[in-house]
Amino acid sequence: DGGAHHDLFVLEDGTLAVLTRERRINPIVSESDPIDEDYITFLDADGKELRRVSLLETVANSEYASWLENMPRRKGDVFHTNTLEVLDGRLAAVSDAFRAGNVLVSMPVIHAIAVVDLEAERIVWGLRGGFRFQHQPPVLDTGRILFFDNLGTPKRSSVLEIDPATGRVLWRYQADRPGDFYSFCCGSNQRLPNGNTLVTESDAGRAFELDADREIVWEYLNPHRVPDPLEKGRERIATLFEVVRLPADFPLDWLEQSAVMR
Repeated sequence: DGGAHHDLFVLEDGTLAVLTRERRINPIVSESDPIDEDYITFLDADGKELRRVSLLETVANSEYASWLENMPRRKGDVFHTNTLEVLDGRLAAVSDAFRAGNVLVSMPVIHAIAVVDLEAERIVWGLRGGFRFQHQPPVLDTGRILFFDNLGTPKRSSVLEIDPATGRVLWRYQADRPGDFYSFCCGSNQRLPNGNTLVTESDAGRAFELDADREIVWEYLNPHRVPDPLEKGRERIATLFEVVRLPADFPLDWLEQSAVMR
């Protein structure tokens, strides 16, 4: 009922942080045209709303307010926020902006990754430039940020690892030929305990694991196809939204239960 979308984060006390959306008029953007305004919303374990913070307001109240100038509307979808992570403080030594309790978000329509200070209700760290319509920026144990850059290079997606203190790209994976690794929308990445990187190329229905030298260790291609109704002789592949590596001790008894239910 609250317009939840894209992502959520479960805190240790059971509280849920979730992205929500409300269609409304906000004079920051327009005095007359409604927009889809994104919020960071906190719910208790029973789903009762405890608090919500407007992401639009956090940008407007910060030194990054210029991000709101000449931004695309996409039929009112001004941010299309797609990732939310409540920070645990492991990067606080890099910058106080990354202290525990602040929230990392990805806003692909304005090509921005940002950290929200919930107490001040403003953006305290932000990054733009060189990437477009990005997804899934997790904070790594190394103090870096990994994310999926969908459209930063024509017909080539990338996985980028950046230094949040400087914004410099420290590691990049990109295919040699246009189209060999490309997802117009969606996509994700996960740094594994062995240092490898698990990548989901959503539009292609493909997942693969890279070692530190960017060599593919294994890959999976979704076998599910349907005929393309628009072009005879072609097939469409089922999208993979996100493939995640589970730890070896992850409980799997629910698989047996779901099989019985079917």
